[in-house]
Amino acid sequence: MPPPEFEKPRRKFAKAKLLAPIILILMAGSFGVWLERLAIGEFVVDILQTRFPEWRNNSNQPVAGVIVLGGTFSGQKSPGARVQVAIQLAQRFPSARVVFSGMEETAGAAGADAAQMFMAAGISPDRIMIEGRSSNTAENAAFAQILVQPDKGSRWILVTSAFHMPRAVGAFRAAGFSIEAYPVEYILTPSARDASIALKETIALAYYRLTGRSDALLPGP
Repeated sequence: MPPPEFEKPRRKFAKAKLLAPIILILMAGSFGVWLERLAIGEFVVDILQTRFPEWRNNSNQPVAGVIVLGGTFSGQKSPGARVQVAIQLAQRFPSARVVFSGMEETAGAAGADAAQMFMAAGISPDRIMIEGRSSNTAENAAFAQILVQPDKGSRWILVTSAFHMPRAVGAFRAAGFSIEAYPVEYILTPSARDASIALKETIALAYYRLTGRSDALLPGP
């Protein structure tokens, strides 16, 4: 049993850990207004989506796999930039596994659609892996890790929206992946959505770091 003098600091730390998400949520409202008033949503989004440069094949090491995050893919008639890129990478690296990690509520349809598109592009079914239990980015990473059991230092390419890449990379690194970022779906036209995207990602980055779901506050190359 720890000495009494250690009990009080430990209790304070435990309370702080429980209160942290609540504090972040309370901060979110005023922070969102601040973003809108100062019109810096576009600026924050630009920082997020340029954090990782355009992907280049700068290594001779074999690619163990390509991971594409599903997001709101389900129901689209076209494969979307993420799946198109994953197909190109799978064709370029014929020994790489292809992992589609979708959100739980849409994973069934989206995963089936993605698998069909991969196979239609000539990718063997035994290379395709579908992860459909996740409900957020941290779970994308955790469940993908369970699914593929990546070897330490093995090379994995992650495909997702550019503004979402810092948080996604942080989560996959924390889950044990050696990740290369392949950002897609850049936001090129400023809109009212910039403030909400900036708010969501900023709060999520802080929360992920605070709770150990990411390896850094703002993951980078």
